[in-house]
Amino acid sequence: MRLFRKKNITALVSALFIIFFFQPVFAQEKLSVYNTSWSSVLPGTVICPPEVTSYGFCLATDARNLMGFSSSGVLLWEKKIGRVRNLSLTVIGEDFVLFHDRDQNIIRLFNPSGTEIWSKALDFKMTSNPMPGRDGRIFFYGENKVLCLGINGIEKWKIETEYQKDLPMQELPDGSIIVFLNDENGKTRGLRISPFGEQMENITFTGSIKTTDTCKDGVLLTFTDGSAGLFALKNGLANSCWVASVKSGNTLFTVNNDKSEYRLLALSNNEITVYKLHSENGSVVNSKTITGIDGTKLIKTSLSDSGIFLADENNALLLDYDLKEIWSASMPDNVRSKIINQIIYLQNDYLVFCSKNWSMDAYHTSQTTKEAFSAKTVKNNIQSDYSSFAPLDLAEINYIVQGSFLADIKSPERINLIKEGSYGKKEQELLSQVLSVARLYSLDANSSDFGIHIEKTVFETDSAGFENILIQLALLCTDQTQNAAANILSSSNNKIYCRALLSNIYGYDPDGKLLDAIEKSAARFGNKDSVYLNTVCDCVYSICLFMGRPAYNKKGKEILKTFMGPGYTFNTRTYARDTLKKIISLEL
Repeated sequence: MRLFRKKNITALVSALFIIFFFQPVFAQEKLSVYNTSWSSVLPGTVICPPEVTSYGFCLATDARNLMGFSSSGVLLWEKKIGRVRNLSLTVIGEDFVLFHDRDQNIIRLFNPSGTEIWSKALDFKMTSNPMPGRDGRIFFYGENKVLCLGINGIEKWKIETEYQKDLPMQELPDGSIIVFLNDENGKTRGLRISPFGEQMENITFTGSIKTTDTCKDGVLLTFTDGSAGLFALKNGLANSCWVASVKSGNTLFTVNNDKSEYRLLALSNNEITVYKLHSENGSVVNSKTITGIDGTKLIKTSLSDSGIFLADENNALLLDYDLKEIWSASMPDNVRSKIINQIIYLQNDYLVFCSKNWSMDAYHTSQTTKEAFSAKTVKNNIQSDYSSFAPLDLAEINYIVQGSFLADIKSPERINLIKEGSYGKKEQELLSQVLSVARLYSLDANSSDFGIHIEKTVFETDSAGFENILIQLALLCTDQTQNAAANILSSSNNKIYCRALLSNIYGYDPDGKLLDAIEKSAARFGNKDSVYLNTVCDCVYSICLFMGRPAYNKKGKEILKTFMGPGYTFNTRTYARDTLKKIISLEL
């Protein structure tokens, strides 16, 4: 009898241990069609991995649709894309979507509301998705080529490399990029390239690289031998910073959307160990071993606003950033039966399943979110642009001689060069000089407002030269040039200079400063010059068309409605009304 009781006690203790030990993946809800947060029906089967956006996600179906959804499942926009079967999507910048038709090898850019802006054929096969730069530029790479396009679709530069390994390109803290080349003697090689196409450094890594990721500290690497580490800059050269003090045969980094947080995963049969590492030396700050999820069969991992999401075909788990469990569940049966063919995990913790039967089901895994840095904040913590490569130089002697701008700086040939593209490393000089002169003008305009100037400045004695420089500024179309143009439009009392900008600038307005500046400029010059105001109308429309966001359309309509009021000429009112109709036609 005592023996029987001991056996029962032993069995009970064992059962309690098993229940406690496996609690994260067994004491949980079962995901099914009966407990979804929302469901939707698609017009076809999703044919490539969907992409996360700031508003939710976008996807493409075999019904020839490109669609944008909010995280709560609301269809925000839908556009026809033609007969495309083999494609990939990449979201860049302000929710622009790069669409790669792999069969035709064509890149198409869609704005955040799904309107196609431009397309361009490639002459090489891409090995991975494009990588966005810091100022609107986009890097494409594959085989033995690297291509850089502006957000306006104009080619900035293209270079040839040795044949590349099938690994994503990554970015170092100064903005230079690393392309990974094929292994040699068991070691992956790399080529460091400036954002302006200059080949800076050849690199040989210590082993064969398996995965690559960019974080705020540099480039995270895992190797085929299971080691992992951080690669960054030291004294201006690419260098290994640390190797993680973790021993595992199979490692993987996961990085959040704004690159501010990352975790190392050690993957093995039936378990995953999650490590939080010290950013300075790679030592382990905290770790947690998750049982019941097969690390060798991991089908989804994501670092969201709340924490780290992990899933195999049987179970899913969400941990917070301190590695405490927030949520767990059993995966839907359709995952194991392969009816579900795409899984998305959104930044605000919606888990979305897309099925071959055209259904889409979502589950909200967490109601709480971590207060994280925005992408722009993180970039500003390191460096938000390429100023280390193209710095401002406010020494007037470098641009001016005898009351005129230097002939090379104001040359009309420069305008043609920028329009045609393929200017390579010359862009570095163009940006530095044009942004510097624009800054000098802004400083001059501000000091003139306080009556400091006695003699005429070069901006008055060589107005034609400065007008050519402003056209260059408008055509270069980077975040920094658009911001400089907005500063001039906000403060300049020279209508000729403002018209030079408005007539040539692209509709790219990443932070809305251009629209605000245009509104101020139009108010400053009054209601009588219909030619100038018509130019304003055209510029407002181009911004609304390019940016594709309701907030821009609303602001644009407010500006145009002002021009339709009393005091404006019949020509201005008519032109503004026609432009307003065009903006309304853009709305969803």
